[in-house]
Amino acid sequence: MTKRHISALLLLTSFWFVACDPDNEDPIDISAPVIEVEDPENGETFPAGGAIPAHIEFKDEVALASANINIHSSADGHGHGRVLITPFSFNKNYTLNGREAEIREDIPINADATAGPYHFIVMAIDAQGNSTSFDNGSNKEVEIWISHPDMAKVVYKNASGNITDHYHGEAGKALNFYGDITANATKIESIVVRVTTEDGDGHDHDHRIASEVFYEKTFDYSTPIASVSIDKLLQNEQITISNEMIQRAGDDDIELVIIVKDQAGHIARYTAEIAFGDHDH
Repeated sequence: MTKRHISALLLLTSFWFVACDPDNEDPIDISAPVIEVEDPENGETFPAGGAIPAHIEFKDEVALASANINIHSSADGHGHGRVLITPFSFNKNYTLNGREAEIREDIPINADATAGPYHFIVMAIDAQGNSTSFDNGSNKEVEIWISHPDMAKVVYKNASGNITDHYHGEAGKALNFYGDITANATKIESIVVRVTTEDGDGHDHDHRIASEVFYEKTFDYSTPIASVSIDKLLQNEQITISNEMIQRAGDDDIELVIIVKDQAGHIARYTAEIAFGDHDH
């Protein structure tokens, strides 16, 4: 081994010991901050004109520097009418200090915010310039929903016509759902029906664990409609959940999710739990 190689090896070894020595007063920080989003929770819904309670905790090996919260619509922006006429958005930078810090803030939502799904994204940078990223999942993202009084309404009912938020089914047999889907300020242009594990939107979005979708179908209306009953909408569908599917769901609820998009661009989401025999999720 040449003197040049020995010197290089000694330099690399010295760097490693300095970076990893817990007693070193000035450790070399090579890791991005750790982010924990306490609030909001994935899938939560907040009303237009209300507020989103944000509570985020940050940790770093040496020193935090800054963070950013960005909220924007995750709707696809496709439709026949005035899509996303006033989507809500929020983007703010925060200064952080020390090894641990938190953000607590009620983020106001404009009263005319378009109903639908939104991305709530948190990023952070430490004093050494190490930043979180989507590539390794250190940026944190949850999906939230905003509701609006003008969006379409879904009322779940049982076979007797009573309003409910729970359905009962039997594994291996076709499920029957009842209720009404009704337009409000503008007519309905599409309806998505899903049977999925809780909080699911069917997509593995930026390292967020996707829920499992057991059934999904989109009903598009070239001529928008004013209303439809759920049993009529699904009269030609065979929606069956097997014991194996129930076992895969584990402790997660299995839900009926109906998402309704109207001509104004509002996207409404309604859920109802489905219980199977002795399986009470």
